[in-house]
Amino acid sequence: MQFPDTTITALVGQAVGDAFGSPFEFHAAAAKFAALSHTKERYLNGLDCQLPPRRCRTPGLYTDDTQQALILLWIWDQMVSKGRDPKDATMAAGLFIRVCRKMSEADVPQRSPSFGVHRGTGRNFRDALLSAPPPDTAGLGAAMRVGPVATLLEPSEVLSWVSTVSQMTTTSPIAQAGAAMFALRVNTLARGTPEPTENEIGLDLMPPEFVEAWRKLERACEVMAARGEEGLLEYATKTGASNKPLHEAANGFALTGVPWVLGCVDQASSFADALLRVCASGGDTDTVAAMAGCLAALRFGRSDIPSWMLNGLVGLDHLLDPALWHPVGTERQYAELDTQVLIAAEQRVRDAHASRKRAQPKK
Repeated sequence: MQFPDTTITALVGQAVGDAFGSPFEFHAAAAKFAALSHTKERYLNGLDCQLPPRRCRTPGLYTDDTQQALILLWIWDQMVSKGRDPKDATMAAGLFIRVCRKMSEADVPQRSPSFGVHRGTGRNFRDALLSAPPPDTAGLGAAMRVGPVATLLEPSEVLSWVSTVSQMTTTSPIAQAGAAMFALRVNTLARGTPEPTENEIGLDLMPPEFVEAWRKLERACEVMAARGEEGLLEYATKTGASNKPLHEAANGFALTGVPWVLGCVDQASSFADALLRVCASGGDTDTVAAMAGCLAALRFGRSDIPSWMLNGLVGLDHLLDPALWHPVGTERQYAELDTQVLIAAEQRVRDAHASRKRAQPKK
């Protein structure tokens, strides 16, 4: 099927943000490297960010954040082509896990750093594929994947559809509500309409634990707007979002990550500014930049995405036309490409070490 332009805009914006933020994910100098990438007008590689070769990936290539958004669009297309209702969230959720498992089992080079053809997945996602029930994780995994597909839903469908699909990878109400809140913002921007009321989105029809989590996230967004990151972290700590100290908003938790993304995009003056703002905290920069890119592309328009970001984006053809993408066939090629980049980075390090050794004066 041919997806609406708003869906493609959301997908391309997400992939750009994902590729932009991935080289310095959880790097102490993330803000510096984000600024460097923006100034140099190119996607960075691992060596730019002083990372060991094992963490070097293909510059300009999106990670699992965008892979999973593509999976949901691929499932939507498959269900439509087979006469199924793509808004059947239970069926879509089951297909999502099935496709993800096939991707995890795909043959890749022996040296590949990927999980099958999945790139950048965390332990919680792997646990969700390999065990039942899924883990109780309040992370951003559920939110990072639902942006583009949310453009295809009615406002009244967003909460229920997103919550049901999210339940395949997390039992956490905060993660599910965070994903739904992010998806609803995407949906609103795609439609160009005022934010719907609680009655219009059917919040009262959701389970009590979901509604309670939604209220916590609403409060977190209010704190973020009024007091910034410091206030957001203080609020999240008081609510018991984590059993360890929180040092950055983009720490992988939905209670801080979703308000951080929404707030940064609200405050941004352009697409590029949104990415710089959301990466300024460090932490899970590929995920929050992917989410911010999805929103910012819809807010400012695809034409506001810097040309260097589009020209350097690996896979732009199938991002503009997801019908060209296949979860295993396409992504296997990128797993092979990443492996070549890793091996080349290892060789560069060896060559540099040998050069320094030759330059040392002989005793």
